[in-house]
Amino acid sequence: MTVEQTVIVAVVTALLTIIAQPIINYTKKWLDVEADKEKFQREYSFEQLKELYSFLYAIIAQSEYLRYFLNLTAEFDKVPFLEIRRRKVTQSLQFATMTMQSDEFEIEDAITEFKKEKIAELVLEKRKFALQELIKLASAYRFVHDHYQNETLEEERLEKFKKEELLLIAKIVKHIVKEYNRMLKDCHLSYNEKELETGIMNMDILKSQRP
Repeated sequence: MTVEQTVIVAVVTALLTIIAQPIINYTKKWLDVEADKEKFQREYSFEQLKELYSFLYAIIAQSEYLRYFLNLTAEFDKVPFLEIRRRKVTQSLQFATMTMQSDEFEIEDAITEFKKEKIAELVLEKRKFALQELIKLASAYRFVHDHYQNETLEEERLEKFKKEELLLIAKIVKHIVKEYNRMLKDCHLSYNEKELETGIMNMDILKSQRP
């Protein structure tokens, strides 16, 4: 190689280095930013799972088991959420009038606390772990839930509340099921692809255990 060729090669190499170095630096910076974003999303998704969504998912799992047990698997749109209520009746003798008085009250336990209003309460209590969509839905549901069983309302207004309650709880259930699986995916944990797509909980594990 002649001296002239050596000089040309050196100049070209220097120019390529000058041109390529910013590209290399930018690419490295971009990759670092993307890695940081993924790490933050993974860590935040884990916190959301731990603090809120896992418990919400468990509440829905009880409802879906009731649907499965009662063979209402095709009734999601009509009944998006099922809950258990237990009532106790006590009787006491009123000596002044010598009559029996009956009092009825609901029993609260680990099973009966898994109900629709519990979901809204929990979401708003731990709203820093909830997505914007769920906060909006839970806030709306809390208001509607306070009215949809109020028989003192005029019929047309009451019917509107009932329809809205049904629509909101269906959206809430689907959101929780979808996002629970999406967060599992973010954390590189096992998740259900069908639940992620549809928002409907898959109960096949129960069917496979039947004799």
